[in-house]
Amino acid sequence: MIRSFRRIKMSSRFGTAVSVVFLMAALFSCVDNDRTLGEQFISEDYVLKVSSDNLLIPFEQRVHDTIQAISYSTILVGYMTDDTFGTTVVGGGSIVLPVEDSCYLGINPKLVDVYVELSVDSTVVYNEGSESVPQNIYLYEITKDVAGDSLMVYNNSITPDCLSENPISVGSPMLFGDGTVKISLTREYGEKLLSTSPTMFKDMTLFLEKNYGIYVAVDKPDKYAEGGRMNCLDLSSSVITVEYLMTDPEKGFVDKDTTVSFVFGYGFALNQFSSGSNHLVTKTPKEVLYLDGLSGVKPVVPADSLKRIIDDWASGVCKKEKCGKESILLSQAKLILPYTMPEGSYTSQEVLDRFEKEHPTKIFPFTTNVGATDSTVRMEPLEGIAAAAGGYMDRDQEYYYCLITDYVQDMITREAADVKHTDDLWICPVYSQVNSSTYVTSYILDVSSYQRLILDGPASSRPPRLELVYGILKDW
Repeated sequence: MIRSFRRIKMSSRFGTAVSVVFLMAALFSCVDNDRTLGEQFISEDYVLKVSSDNLLIPFEQRVHDTIQAISYSTILVGYMTDDTFGTTVVGGGSIVLPVEDSCYLGINPKLVDVYVELSVDSTVVYNEGSESVPQNIYLYEITKDVAGDSLMVYNNSITPDCLSENPISVGSPMLFGDGTVKISLTREYGEKLLSTSPTMFKDMTLFLEKNYGIYVAVDKPDKYAEGGRMNCLDLSSSVITVEYLMTDPEKGFVDKDTTVSFVFGYGFALNQFSSGSNHLVTKTPKEVLYLDGLSGVKPVVPADSLKRIIDDWASGVCKKEKCGKESILLSQAKLILPYTMPEGSYTSQEVLDRFEKEHPTKIFPFTTNVGATDSTVRMEPLEGIAAAAGGYMDRDQEYYYCLITDYVQDMITREAADVKHTDDLWICPVYSQVNSSTYVTSYILDVSSYQRLILDGPASSRPPRLELVYGILKDW
């Protein structure tokens, strides 16, 4: 439009019209939008003042020896060794079930062969060169009812007395990373599966009363060497095949070659893990905070110390505003957990790739809740995790942030004597799962993978902090 005006020689009448248009536009664009209009008619008691503050908060480094270890997606097997975090070793157990719900094996079936095809669907590898390093693997029969015991849910629940004395795997099988490995099983175990009656095929409960499942383990490395690999076996992806000779004179079968299949890893897995990061435990962390996956060391905010800091802050606010602490209304309480990108991450794709693999997508504060009926301890995320979406990583600001508004609001008004150690905040990786029937997302402690990260500590140039946005409710 402007270019066309330059090509046209305007008449004086046209120029006058344009001038009028621009003058009117200038007059109307100068209208002042006064957002305080009418404010003078409202008492100051009815105006909610919004303020913000940042609080530095205390941390400790702790290890919780016993945490829940049920995974609904993965049997995790392997080890990982690191100069900082030490060696973490993981094994996993799950149940065995018939593939068919109706089957007849004939009269006195004769075992020919029995084997399992373990399917490694993915791996966790942090050190280049560990992708296909051979790992010795052992399969044991579970000899106790792990699946039916509500207390058998922890990372140390499966003890040696829960397993067969000797492996049911034959030879020296090895894992080489992704793919399927065929492992021969003992005749004793194959014959046990061949003793399954038609009723047991039909009734899963009856089958599980005699067949408790299989536990998979790997060797811990003989000598210290950085590296290692975690192998992820998706549930229901591994199959046990029993080849046998079937005899049934009434049907005209005599030593007929037949097979029957059983699925290993169904519904859930109970992963068992031990951590090598206990040496990082301290009450006074300095420049860094360590978060080791599974049962490793975690950053912890002691609830009693946090309560004292919040009380001191609330007292200062109340003194300034001449109000009671019940009048402090939080709009948002954001836990900020900064991290520092590793050296070379902006120039080396390899360093950046490792950073992405190691660091969880989401972390969030968990508390140790005690069950009312069985007195067991379970780590559960704060209730606000759904609204906070699990503590995402802000890559631009280089920090994780977790919204814990309800928790801090409760801390403001709660009596100090009512704050317990079960209110301590354990910073943990989060696993989210969607119910296929209800489409409801739930959040649990992530024990389906192994991740770790280093956060900036209380003595760093960017210490963790609690960012508060609040208003004061007047007594009307």
